[in-house]
Amino acid sequence: MDRRPADRAPTNDPSPTLGFGFWAVLVGAVVLFVLALAVDLRGHQGDRSAGTAAGTEVTASAPAPGSPASTTDLAAFAYSSTRDAPPISLTDPDGQLVTLASMRGGLVLVFFGYTHCPDVCPATIGTVHEAMAAYGPGVRALFVTIDPERDTPAWLKQYVAYMPPGFTPLTGSAQEIRATADTWGVRYARVETDIPGAYSMSHTADVFVVDAAGRLRAHFPFGTTAPAMTATLRVIAESAPAVIAPAVLAPSPLPSAGAPALDNLDVQVVSSAVWAGGPSPVILALSGP
Repeated sequence: MDRRPADRAPTNDPSPTLGFGFWAVLVGAVVLFVLALAVDLRGHQGDRSAGTAAGTEVTASAPAPGSPASTTDLAAFAYSSTRDAPPISLTDPDGQLVTLASMRGGLVLVFFGYTHCPDVCPATIGTVHEAMAAYGPGVRALFVTIDPERDTPAWLKQYVAYMPPGFTPLTGSAQEIRATADTWGVRYARVETDIPGAYSMSHTADVFVVDAAGRLRAHFPFGTTAPAMTATLRVIAESAPAVIAPAVLAPSPLPSAGAPALDNLDVQVVSSAVWAGGPSPVILALSGP
């Protein structure tokens, strides 16, 4: 007679037996959940910190009107004492004589440049125009060329059509331009290129401010922003001048335009004006083969 193994007694626990694999998966899921929660909390804290910093930065860059931070420091651009502005008596695009003295009664911005300038002069014209537009009526600009060979009245007649309203370009003989620039402390020099006739000009790129009484009050280095110009103009228009000094400006030094080549690169002086946005005293360009 065959013997069969005895049947196991039925168990009363209906749940299946949980193995090692199940518990390992469960523990791993819990660990991942905890890590994800920690990362999320840290991200929220970072967002709050960034929001606080951003809010502080906005407050610092855009202070409330009338606060000390929103006022312009006139001393940053103004001369220590006022003086009669040096004279200007040159020719406009119509061939008419224009003098600075005839423009009294309003603010005048004076700067020197040339129409074939590729960068500094167009940038200055744009910035001055923006400052004048924000200021409103009562301010004009004189653009005195330092390149009378090319900037003749006939040429300026065409060029003025592309200048903003309120700008008057002036020219004259080489001797007249040199004498005028010297009295304003403006230095300039011709820089020859490899292309005949396609020379450039190194020049002082400051913008000078003459008040309604004909006194020289301030100057803006190249790179000064339009809002800073506008704010300074308003301060000048509202303030009374101090002591009047002689109308002679000390000329600023102009580095040599013919710098030697260095490793096949030529250093050319673009402007001798102080750059308002940084410590460099001159603006240079590199050119090479």
